[in-house]
Amino acid sequence: MQEILCRKRDALFILPYVAIVQEKVRDLSAFGIECNFLVEEYAGSKGRFPPFKHRKKNSLYIATIEKAHSLVNSLIETERINSLGLVVVDELHMLGEGSRGAVLEMALSKILYTSKTTQIIGMSATLNNVSDLQHFLKAEHYTSNFRPIQLKEYVKIRDSIYEVNNKSEDGFTFARLLNYKYSSDMEKIDPDHLIALVTEIIPQHSCLLFCPTKKNCENVSKMLCKYLSKTFLSVKAKEKCALIAELMDIGNGVICPVLRGTVPYGLAYHHSGLTNDERKVIEQAYSEGILCLLTCTSTLAAGVNLPARRLVPNHYYTIREKVCLIGCKVLYYCVFLIHCFSFILVDSLFKNFKRRVNLYSVS
Repeated sequence: MQEILCRKRDALFILPYVAIVQEKVRDLSAFGIECNFLVEEYAGSKGRFPPFKHRKKNSLYIATIEKAHSLVNSLIETERINSLGLVVVDELHMLGEGSRGAVLEMALSKILYTSKTTQIIGMSATLNNVSDLQHFLKAEHYTSNFRPIQLKEYVKIRDSIYEVNNKSEDGFTFARLLNYKYSSDMEKIDPDHLIALVTEIIPQHSCLLFCPTKKNCENVSKMLCKYLSKTFLSVKAKEKCALIAELMDIGNGVICPVLRGTVPYGLAYHHSGLTNDERKVIEQAYSEGILCLLTCTSTLAAGVNLPARRLVPNHYYTIREKVCLIGCKVLYYCVFLIHCFSFILVDSLFKNFKRRVNLYSVS
């Protein structure tokens, strides 16, 4: 805002995913109207190269990594790169993610070499090689450990709950036992004890449960509803009926049978299979407490801010590729972190375990 309003120069905001770009465009458009600057979306099929040159208004470009690279190329070709006063990169750790990281690196390198007056600000909570990035970007480093709500991590091994404690010899200390009775059928269907973990939180509080695939999101939500108490149906029943009606309106009278079955219990899935309107309605219902649990893919963790008392990454690859544990933004609201995967694959802290274990956090 300072760059656009005070220094009268354009700014570029780089985000990892289309959904996050769309969310930021919605959030910042009102500021643009009020403060007389343009908010331009560069994601999917949207965006013009080179961008229009406005005489009276400056622009805030909000772009995905690939679109940002194309935008930088177009500004260099038209000799307008110096009009870009500020570049903000969210999730800077994506520099290390395969081809997309290479595209981001190219975009930043071009800015560094072609414009001496453009400031680059990178943000991340999961960077390990900070000194290398400082050297690459010729940057200063600022860090903060402030959290508005304390984040706690626990390990669940079978029914035992251990608190993650870096000061202890083994890395964690015993906290308590998980108090939930499983039948033999439930044990087969839910070996990771997801039902026990989420029912400690919902419906009084909210929970996000991350799954590795879209299909798994839907299957897990159906599995949870199968064993939830019928009392969940009476919690905000009118609001849930209105939500189902709204989803049917969006689908021209048709609603996904999975959502039809899970929404009455306060559960829904969230992944790229939803339309933008469906995603927006589900996110709003979750934020308002109509829905108490979302089973979602890890793209939601990269920037969509939703309140959660508990977070459950339900697969090792979900964590390794995108969730990034404490780095993900949804943890801004989280009190507890839950994750489950094979320790043998992840952390040397747990090399002594030769069997599959689950990492969770619990209240």
